[in-house]
Amino acid sequence: MTKLLKNPIHAEQLLQSLQELKKDTKHCDLILVIDGKEFNVQQSVLCAASPYFRSLFDYEGRFCLETRNGKAVKAIDIDELSAETFDQILKFTYSGEIELNEENIQDILQAADVLLMADLKNLCCEFLEDCICSSNCLGIRNFTELYSCPRVHRLATDWLETNFESVTKEEEFLQLPFEKLEEIVGMDNLSVSQNRCEFVILEASLQWIQYDEKYRSVHLARLLELIRWGSIPANLHDEVLQNPLVSADEQVRELVQKYLVNPIPANMRGYKNVIMVAGAFKSNQESSSCCLIVPAPVQYWIPMAPMLMPRVDHAIVATGGYVYVTGGTNSCYGYGRNRRGIVLNTGERYDPSLNQWTAIAPMLTCRENHNLVAINDDIYAIGGNNMNERELTSVEVYNILTDTWKYSVSMPIPRMFPCCIVMQKKIFVIGGCSQGQVYESVECYDPMLKQWKTAVPMKERRACACGVAVGDSIFVFGGKRSLMCPSAENRTKFCGSEVYIASKGLWFSLPPNNLCSMQDLSNVSAVFHIEDQILAMGDLYIQWENQCLRGVDQGGFGQWYEIVLHHPPFRQRNMKACVMRMPASVYMKLKASYS
Repeated sequence: MTKLLKNPIHAEQLLQSLQELKKDTKHCDLILVIDGKEFNVQQSVLCAASPYFRSLFDYEGRFCLETRNGKAVKAIDIDELSAETFDQILKFTYSGEIELNEENIQDILQAADVLLMADLKNLCCEFLEDCICSSNCLGIRNFTELYSCPRVHRLATDWLETNFESVTKEEEFLQLPFEKLEEIVGMDNLSVSQNRCEFVILEASLQWIQYDEKYRSVHLARLLELIRWGSIPANLHDEVLQNPLVSADEQVRELVQKYLVNPIPANMRGYKNVIMVAGAFKSNQESSSCCLIVPAPVQYWIPMAPMLMPRVDHAIVATGGYVYVTGGTNSCYGYGRNRRGIVLNTGERYDPSLNQWTAIAPMLTCRENHNLVAINDDIYAIGGNNMNERELTSVEVYNILTDTWKYSVSMPIPRMFPCCIVMQKKIFVIGGCSQGQVYESVECYDPMLKQWKTAVPMKERRACACGVAVGDSIFVFGGKRSLMCPSAENRTKFCGSEVYIASKGLWFSLPPNNLCSMQDLSNVSAVFHIEDQILAMGDLYIQWENQCLRGVDQGGFGQWYEIVLHHPPFRQRNMKACVMRMPASVYMKLKASYS
């Protein structure tokens, strides 16, 4: 008999042993001179930690200044690497731990980038993500662009666009070079209060010039060109003309008056948080249709570009400014459990700025009834079943930057129809079913440790549930399980709502509060968290009236209410949906074409 066994703490013990060996310099085979300071190191350890050092040391003797006690002495001159920074990186190499702060983060990220230490660079990026605020988002945005950190750059840009008015009050904004200010003022997604948006952008531009008027006044005409004058309300025109920079110069005043009277047509700024519905089961056929909804007291379904192919039982997630759809079934025939079709491994991506779908690399496994979640730049496809209707334990991960899939660590047990939630950058896989057995169990995956752990089980077992994380809590709604009563004749029960509070490590049952009637006709197909509201979408029967979208306030503990949607698609079920940010200009065009 052959069996592969693994010691989970072997790597940690090996690192500890290497640290002990390093303390005794007789076990070091190299003296490295950096910034005038000598470090006793083990060459093989440096090569294992850094491809840069591995390549460097391939040129044996090139940097050898002398030999001392049988050890080569090599001097390395790297602009981004000081002795103090290398000392911290060396400690990280032997321990996997590093202390980051606002004083050293820039030096360590630069060094990690040069030394090609991807794991250390990722830690630096995570630190920067948590630091982003109005006073530093511009600096972080510029720095991460220089050192190729696309996710942090995107998050810093999102902060700038969402909090532009507060950013303009910071010293960092006033010290921007003109080229960066020009880029920012030209952005479509800058979002401030609706009635004052363009006025705030104009004021910020004039304030930037006044900060160093002598040298910056030459840029005034160009900045005025970038302002979308048609969006400045008429009641603010006098205030614009009274600005000292405008009123003091007759030519500038005439130019501004011209822009106010005859504004050049331009796109609306900002974005809308919308619900995107992509594909469904409609009149016994898969649908490729897509539509969007802006959650408001009364709203319409607005058609948008269809997917490249029809799908049902697929999965959807929004991340990185795009929407991704994978798997599902195409070309189905029949009803219920007798339905047959082709299980897909294909995927596609929706670009909200273009209202357009494009294909992405196919998954490694055909999947339906699975789930997608996103952490950083990675999308995880979890569980489901394949062409042979076999439930899957496998998990694969897609990197949105490289357009590639690879297998991740498989789940301990197979699950189809799981509810998958990301909370605190960990994946919780909740419920689901396999071979007729419905689970209440919960498993948690830590991408950093690449380990699955059993978590606290729910109170009620269920499959096909939907949920959402709010702070340190996970809300789970709906889902179904078979009635155990012998007379039930294979009927199913619609499950109650539960919340997991991480700080207490327990699941709690939520009162119904009229989410929907607790009957097998009801079904929750998607759940969202938007602006302190939790919204549930699906076939939500209230006293035998079918509603599509309901909301609840008070952090998920209040009373549910209907959100009226006029003219929803006829007989469309099992909808897959997510929340995304759509440029306001694209939204207005879609809305106008629908009207």
